[in-house]
Parts: sequence; structure tokens; C-alpha cells
Amino acid sequence: MVPPNNLGPDLAGKLVNETSYRGMIGSLMYLTTIRPDIQFSIVLCAKYQSNPKESHLIDVKRIPRYHFIRDHIFKGDIELHFIPTEYQLADIFTKPLDEPTFTRLKAKLGMLNID
Repeated sequence: MVPPNNLGPDLAGKLVNETSYRGMIGSLMYLTTIRPDIQFSIVLCAKYQSNPKESHLIDVKRIPRYHFIRDHIFKGDIELHFIPTEYQLADIFTKPLDEPTFTRLKAKLGMLNID
């Protein structure tokens, strides 16, 4: 499993504190001595140390939460399952839906009309 590579120059992004960003990269670099599998991701993020943007900071924060989950998947502690969009009950709260989809999800959640 390789984390998605969404890193690139973010010319329009909001700047973040360089010192804080470099500190995070440094801490993660220290971990590469015991976790060489995270080295590639860290090097990608380290390229933007001189001008880090908010999008780069978000990616740096994902490096520990991605490998942590991956390790637990390999150990068998957790399982990930793909849920097709028609069964994503949370969509009713997070997306604009057409009326048939809204009605179907509302019924699956056990919601009733108050009318």
C-alpha cells in the first residue's frame, strides 16, 4: 500500500509556519531509522520546507494516521470494507441528493415524516 501522492506546488494555498513545518518533517525523519517505509512520503513533503502551504501541512499530518492504519490492517486488528455509494447512509447529511435517493436513505435510517 502506497499513500496517495497529492503533493505538488500549491501556488494559491495559505502559508503555514516554516519552523513548525520543518520541526514536523524533522521528527518524521527521525522515525525513518525504525520505520523506513515512511521515508518516501516524508521526502515528498520535505521538498516544500522553504515555502510550505496548508495543503502540505495536511499531508504531513496524514503520514503517521496512514501507516498506523496500514499496520493494523496487516496485523488483522481491523478490516476495511468498500461501501458502495448507494449504501452510504451518511450521504444524506453531507451531500445534496436527488429525491429518490434522499427518500431511500431516509427510510434506511428509520426517519419518519412529521407532516
